[in-house]
Amino acid sequence: MNTGQGRPAHRAPLFLRIWGSPLARGSDRAEAVLVAGLVVVWLLTIPFIATIASAEWPGVQARVVGVQQAQTAVGATLVTDADLATVDAHSYSVVQPMASATWTGRDGRPAGGSIVVRIGARAGDQQTIWLDEQGRVADPPMSTRTAAGLLVLVAAGAWLMLGILFLAIRRTAGWSLDRRRHRSWEDEWARFDAGSRSS
Repeated sequence: MNTGQGRPAHRAPLFLRIWGSPLARGSDRAEAVLVAGLVVVWLLTIPFIATIASAEWPGVQARVVGVQQAQTAVGATLVTDADLATVDAHSYSVVQPMASATWTGRDGRPAGGSIVVRIGARAGDQQTIWLDEQGRVADPPMSTRTAAGLLVLVAAGAWLMLGILFLAIRRTAGWSLDRRRHRSWEDEWARFDAGSRSS
């Protein structure tokens, strides 16, 4: 059993070791305080961001539900096979298969047009489409679960962006403190050299 060699079983945190070290300079202690402060503030922003996200959720949910209620799902019958849409070469849009289809509009009258379909869709296939309040084909409404997931992602992204900002602050401050330390070391070496020559 090794009790006299190796690293101590318990070591003080780096912050405390720097703070209590007689060799630590004021810039070292300032950097330790800055790092600890930024970490604490970053962690404290978690409940703050969570509170903001929770406060925003009722409004997001109301908008999603409003879109869901404004749109109507109808069955469309394809009258042509799927064909890749013609896309402007400068639009950088994703090429999606399109097909002509017919369906019953919101007013009960027959309607038709081009809709986005799955790859390989054939004439006669059935597909669900969504119509807006004016009876035009619209994108499927977002589900409340998807909206909640996106809100969580936005909140997490905001927290990570704060972390990146704090890291940039720490890097900038560290660079400034390093310059101060280098100047201090140069001054001490100059005084040491001057003392050595005089002796």
